[in-house]
This record gives sequence, C-alpha cells and structure tokens, in this order.
Amino acid sequence: MLLSVVRVSNLCCRRLPSVTHDASSVSAMCAADGYRPRQPLVVHASLASQNNRQHSAISRNKRDSNIVSIFAAAMPRFETVAAAAAATLAAAATPVVAAAATAVVMSAIFLVVSRPVNQQLVDLENQQRAAATARDAAETARQEADTALARAQSAAQEAAEAAELRDAAVRQQLQDAQRAAQAASALAERRARVSAEQAREEERRRAELQRRHDEESARLSSAGLDTAQYNVGFVGNAGTGKSTLINAFQRGQGTASVSAVGDCTTESSSHPWVCVPGVVLWDLPGGSTEDHPRESYGTDHCLEYFDLLILTYNRGSSWSQLCGHICAYARQHGKRVVVVYTDFHHAVENHAEDADLADIPLAARDLAGRVNQLLQTPRERHDLELPLYCVDSRSLKRQFLSASYDGPALVEEVVRSLAQRNPDGVTADTLWEQFRDTATTTATTTTTVVRAVATAVEAVAAARV
Repeated sequence: MLLSVVRVSNLCCRRLPSVTHDASSVSAMCAADGYRPRQPLVVHASLASQNNRQHSAISRNKRDSNIVSIFAAAMPRFETVAAAAAATLAAAATPVVAAAATAVVMSAIFLVVSRPVNQQLVDLENQQRAAATARDAAETARQEADTALARAQSAAQEAAEAAELRDAAVRQQLQDAQRAAQAASALAERRARVSAEQAREEERRRAELQRRHDEESARLSSAGLDTAQYNVGFVGNAGTGKSTLINAFQRGQGTASVSAVGDCTTESSSHPWVCVPGVVLWDLPGGSTEDHPRESYGTDHCLEYFDLLILTYNRGSSWSQLCGHICAYARQHGKRVVVVYTDFHHAVENHAEDADLADIPLAARDLAGRVNQLLQTPRERHDLELPLYCVDSRSLKRQFLSASYDGPALVEEVVRSLAQRNPDGVTADTLWEQFRDTATTTATTTTTVVRAVATAVEAVAAARV
C-alpha cells in the first residue's frame, strides 16, 4: 500500500503543461504505470492545480529529475508516517474500512509531506528564473560588449584609415614640397643664368655704348668741338626742323643741310654762330631711327659736351620716348633743355581750322597752352624747367628779333645762357643788351658792341678753361 501511495504521489507530481490531474487521470496514469489500486483513488484537485500553476515554466526533463530527488529526500519520513498510520488503522477496523481509511490518511499525509516539497519546487523555479535572468543579463552584457568591441574595432579602423590618410597627406605634402623646392631651385638657376646673361649683355651694351661714345667724341673733336667754346646742341626726332632753325639763327648765312622729307643729317655738324663769336651751333642727327636709336641717343651723341640743348618739336611729331630720354640724360648731367615748337605758323593755321577759331592770335595762344600742358608731365618727372618757345623759322630768318611769336625770346634765351659761369663784369643782362644793340645794325657790320660781346664770350670761355 505504501508503494501505491508513492506511485500515486509521484504520478500526481508529473504535471504536463495545460493538464489538470483529477481522479480519472490519476487512475489512467497508474494503469499506464502497471499499478491498479483496489480502491478508487482520491486525488486532491487543489494540489494538482497548485502544482500546475507553480511549475508551468520549468522544463519537463529538469522538473522530473528535481521531483525525484526531492521525493527521494522526503521518502523516509513519508514511509515512517504511512507505516504508523497503516498499523493503527489495521488494528482498529475491518479490512475494507481500514483500506479506505488508509487511502484517506495517505492522501492527507501526502498533502502534508508535499507542502515543503512544493515550496522547494517554487524556490527551485525562482532560482531557475533568476539564473535565466542572469543568463539573459549576461547575454545582454555579452551583446553589449560585442557591440562595444565592434564599435571600438570600427573606431580603431577609422582611426587607422584617418592615420593612413594623414600619412598620405603628409607624404603628398612632402612630395609637393620637394617638387616645389626642385622647381624653385630650377627657377633660381634659370634666373641666375638669365641674370648672368643679362649682366654679360649689359656689359657688352655698355662696352658698345662706350665705344660709340668714344667714336662720336673723336668725331666731334675732329668737327671742331671745343669745350672752351659755348656749344649749343639742336636735338630731337628726325624731321622736326633742327637744320631749318639753325639756318634761321644764322640769319640766312647758315650752311646746315635741309631736307623737305625726313632727316638729311646723318652726322653731327658744327656751325659757328655768325652773330656771336665763340658760340657754336651743332646740328645733331634726328633720333628714333635705325642708325640713331632713342635708347642710346644721349651717349651716342655725347650730349654731356653741350652747354645748352634745344629740343625741337613740331605738329608732325609727338612727345616721344626720345624726348623723355633726352630730358633724363640732361637732368643726369645738369644740362639745360629748351623746347622749341618749330613751324608754328602752319600749326596755328591748322589748329584754327580744326578748332573753328577765326582769330589767329587766339588760336596761337590756345595751341601754346595745350603744348605747355603736355610738357607738365615731363617737367615733373625729370625735374626740369623745360621752357617752351613757339617759333616760325621763316619769320625768324627774315626778321630775327622782330620775328613773330617766340623767335626773339628764343634768341634772348640763348644769349643770356652765355653768362652761365658769369665772368667778372659780364652778366646776362649786359650780354643781351649788347647783342640786341648789335642786332639792330646790319648783319655784316662789325661794330664796337659786337667786339664787346665777343670779348665777353671769350672771357666766358677763358673762365671755363
């Protein structure tokens, strides 16, 4: 009987999910187990339902093993109590009553004994749930650790890639710097070669200029250049009326060659001024030509040897680079430059027609004002006075000191410049008065005044020597 109770208890504790054990199910399980009780079994339904609720989340295999171990531990106590109850009932009643009473007692004993077992099962389930929670937490932690590791690996890979990019950028910068250094070195070498070549070219140019200067100096000396005399150089672009102006100064007795087209002066030629002994008028070749380039005009024609430079300018030319070069050269050597607008009467007539001016004097003043305005820039640039004289060479040649426009003023400028070094007792006013008095007589008459002017000029020359 004790064995039957144990079997029934054991079967009752084997709860399947969503199965409630009643009397019929217990009997069926007993039959399946090979046990047939003599009396109908009474199973406490609340026990099966309670056990079913407590153990619904535990797996079958583990639960069975745990139940067996728990009942094995409780079995000695159960057997002792069951044996004592069976002996008591057997002695007090008939066999049938004893059997029934024994079943009831066994059920009660089973309930009493199973309570701590159920508590142990609940504790076991709680432990298993805690273990599952711990496993879940561990799994979550592992996943988080894997995620953190993946992020760390990704960050490390990104850092490595960034480092590689930086290294590549540094290498590229280094290569660029090397190429730049090579290019700079090559550029420096080219510049050095160019500078050396330019220096050699400049040296050759200077040597060539010096050679031409020496040749021109020798040619001027052979043509009569004497630094003891007062030398006036007529310079400017080709075809601006230099030779015509010299012949006007000579009052019809000049020998300067004149050409109607272009410039016929190929070499410097001297023309002693018939009005004042000791003064030489020099007709220099026109510049800005193939034979007389403007870049070396001053050096080629030894402009530093002349005391006064008369720069001719007319309506057919403009203020060119040659004019600027002459002004710079004169400023460098401390020479005075006078600007003469030749052929002014034709320029005035054309200007009056172009500007629709009926008054010729008004047209002359307007044209002179425009030319003066044009000269303002070179005056400031070269720090020179650059006085302007508008001259009609034909009128100057015929009428001389009574010529139209600025012809008389130009002659006065030349005469007064003779007193640059001011010998004792000779001033510019004295020279001009003496010259003016002489000019009122005939051109071929030699008077005492002319001799006085010549004496003054000789005194100037002597002072210069």
